[in-house]
This record gives sequence, C-alpha cells and structure tokens, in this order.
Amino acid sequence: MNIIKLPLESLVTPDGIVLQKQSDVTFEEAKRLISEATVRFVLADVGKPLWWLPEKERFAFWERDIASHFAREEKVRLDDYPDGYVYFASKWCSHDASLMVVLLETHH
Repeated sequence: MNIIKLPLESLVTPDGIVLQKQSDVTFEEAKRLISEATVRFVLADVGKPLWWLPEKERFAFWERDIASHFAREEKVRLDDYPDGYVYFASKWCSHDASLMVVLLETHH
C-alpha cells in the first residue's frame, strides 16, 4: 500500500506487529542507535509503499544516503540537501520494546 500523507500516524511491520511512536530522533541519536542496537530502518515517501531496509544493509545505506539527507534542524531548506530531499526521523517500538524501528519520512 502506498503512503498517502506524512507524518505517519501508525506503523505496522510486515509481520503485523503494531509499533508505537516513542519520540523524534536527532542525527546524533540515530548514529548512536545504529551502533548500539539492532535497529530496523524504514523509509516512508508519499506515493510509495514503505521500504523496510534489510538489516544487513543498514550501515551501508546510512553511509550512502541517510547521513547526508538527515534533517539537522526542525526547519530545513531542501536546497541545502543533495537531490532536494531530507529525512525526518522518529523512533517506534513494539509494545514489549523487543523491536525498535527508526522511521525516516522523506520530504522533497
């Protein structure tokens, strides 16, 4: 199913696990999360389905794409980012906190 609007109000894994939004995530927090825990990244972009990044690709994708497009401030100018898009991130967890997801919402 394609994303209709952002920000997302709910998030469910492909396995049907309902996630609750915990907080917005800064660039520094995201760097810490990726190195401290097994965290899943999921990308949301209007008009496209959610893309659940394979775990084994998270570090390479961070280096290749996420780090340079991660919003460093609450208000951004898209022209300040490569290719005119930026990610705003939030942390989502399962009810028992066994699953942590960083949702990257694409703005362009």
